[in-house]
Parts: sequence; C-alpha cells; structure tokens
Amino acid sequence: MEISGRNQIPGMVRRIEFGDVVSKVVIEYEGGEITAIITSDAVRELRLRPGDYVSALVKATDVMIVK
Repeated sequence: MEISGRNQIPGMVRRIEFGDVVSKVVIEYEGGEITAIITSDAVRELRLRPGDYVSALVKATDVMIVK
C-alpha cells in the first residue's frame, strides 16, 4: 500500500486496551512508545494483536507545548 503521509513511525504493538467504542493501542518504537486511540471496530478489522509490526501515521494540524 502506498500512502502520502511522511510522518510514519514503525513499531510493534505492545498492548491493546479494548473499550466499547474506542481502544488504546500502545506501539513500541525505536525512541519509546506511542499510544493511539482508535475505534474498537478498527482494531478488529485490522486484526491487531500484541506482537504485530505496524506503522503509526501522524497527522497533526496543531502542536501545543505546555511547560
């Protein structure tokens, strides 16, 4: 599959916390961990399991920093 997104972070699914509507998917990558909140339907459709190798695509229109 080709995609135009350039902010791709390859990693491995560490854990999935299922919810009724959305689920939390924790992905371990070279620099640490990133957490994605996606629909539980998407988790099922992608057949995500801990240990799967995936890529997280990041698209942000705003970045906020608080200190």
